[in-house]
Amino acid sequence: MKVAMMLELPGVSKESYEKVWEYLGTDWKLLPGNNVHVAGPLDDGWWTLDVWDSMDAFQEAFDTSLGPALQKAGLPQVTPRVLNVTHLI
Repeated sequence: MKVAMMLELPGVSKESYEKVWEYLGTDWKLLPGNNVHVAGPLDDGWWTLDVWDSMDAFQEAFDTSLGPALQKAGLPQVTPRVLNVTHLI
């Protein structure tokens, strides 16, 4: 089942967020298993929303590339809000 991961990242700037993509080395392409990525500013930070093929697909990406890139970029550790997806159009 597809899942959405919603993150709110207090204190994170656009520049810090873009560092994650630099460290991923994907040239702004989605990671395997990631269907959608959107992001934008908050009053006090940054937010992201991703839709993944499954929780396993997210965990694989997090363990192998996303987690290390987030850590290297200095983003705070936050717990994502996990939502089941029934429709993705």
